[in-house]
Amino acid sequence: VAGGDSLPEVRGLNVRVLHPIVHSSLLA
Repeated sequence: VAGGDSLPEVRGLNVRVLHPIVHSSLLA
Protein backbone atom coordinates (compact mmCIF):
# COMPACT_ATOMS: atom_id res chain seq x y z
CA VAL A 1 0.00 0.00 0.00
CA ALA A 2 1.60 3.26 -1.14
CA GLY A 3 -0.42 5.25 1.41
CA GLY A 4 0.96 3.10 4.24
CA ASP A 5 4.50 3.71 2.98
CA SER A 6 3.97 7.49 2.93
CA LEU A 7 2.69 7.56 6.52
CA PRO A 8 6.08 6.86 8.17
CA GLU A 9 7.64 9.64 6.07
CA VAL A 10 4.96 12.12 7.13
CA ARG A 11 5.28 10.99 10.75
CA GLY A 12 9.05 11.43 10.53
CA LEU A 13 8.64 14.98 9.21
CA ASN A 14 6.11 15.79 11.93
CA VAL A 15 8.43 14.40 14.61
CA ARG A 16 11.37 16.39 13.25
CA VAL A 17 9.27 19.58 13.22
CA LEU A 18 7.32 19.03 16.44
CA HIS A 19 10.19 17.60 18.50
CA PRO A 20 12.23 20.86 18.61
CA ILE A 21 9.02 22.86 19.19
CA VAL A 22 8.00 20.65 22.11
CA HIS A 23 11.58 20.63 23.38
CA SER A 24 11.76 24.44 23.28
CA SER A 25 8.34 24.72 24.93
CA LEU A 26 9.51 22.43 27.74
CA LEU A 27 12.62 24.58 28.20
CA ALA A 28 10.48 27.72 28.12
